[in-house]
Amino acid sequence: MRLFAVAVIAGALLFSAPATAKPGIQVVGGEVSQDKYQWIVSIEGTPQRGGQPAHVCGGSLIAARWVLTAAHCLDLAQSAGYPVRIGDRDAVAVKARQGIRHPAYDPLTLSNDIGLLELAEPVTGITPVALQNFDMWETAAARTLGWGVHDNVTADGSTQLRQADSEVIQPASCAWAAGVFHADQMYCFSSERGSPCLFDSGGPVLSKDPATSRWRLTAIVAGGDTYCPHGTDYPWFGINVGQFRSWITSITGLLHAPGPF
Repeated sequence: MRLFAVAVIAGALLFSAPATAKPGIQVVGGEVSQDKYQWIVSIEGTPQRGGQPAHVCGGSLIAARWVLTAAHCLDLAQSAGYPVRIGDRDAVAVKARQGIRHPAYDPLTLSNDIGLLELAEPVTGITPVALQNFDMWETAAARTLGWGVHDNVTADGSTQLRQADSEVIQPASCAWAAGVFHADQMYCFSSERGSPCLFDSGGPVLSKDPATSRWRLTAIVAGGDTYCPHGTDYPWFGINVGQFRSWITSITGLLHAPGPF
């Protein structure tokens, strides 16, 4: 079994590679995004000793001062002081004041793998992504975004934001990742048309609000197969944002979604 901590789109355990897992990659089997996602965040870290800060994880701006990501991504970025870039085009560089992991986060099992970055200054001119206000159902359409590895043969990352469409499937389909997939906290997604990969971890998984048909942030890329295969029996999984709304509110004061984008 090969798992990675998600940092891009595709794979098995953590796509971003915490201290206990291999690094994650990018959206494999997807395409270059044609839409604008000004609220999307690239979290930078120092992947190798002595190296310059580089993209290691994704995130989402959910309020003027707050970025939502995976807790294991904060482990990677901490050594670089949490530098982030906001926007898919003409990105704005911002410093983070602090990273906050869920108090029950377990890096070995990925339980409660959710975290927040508080920015040093509020971001202006960018509308944060709206959080989900509904539960996803089986076969519901989903879209993931990332700059991770997009070629699982060469392991090349992407200089352009990529996207892959997927759908929610039965939790039992993620049984191959037993021990790190938690059905009460996560969604299981099909990899038939594409998958997140290394360095896609922490990035957004969007689904359409059934009432408005607008995309909302429903999940956070968490993990998958290390080789990020698509069209196989290795689905990937993401953290259910709805299960952590109370915790998010307790830290940020965000009581409701800021609005559609």
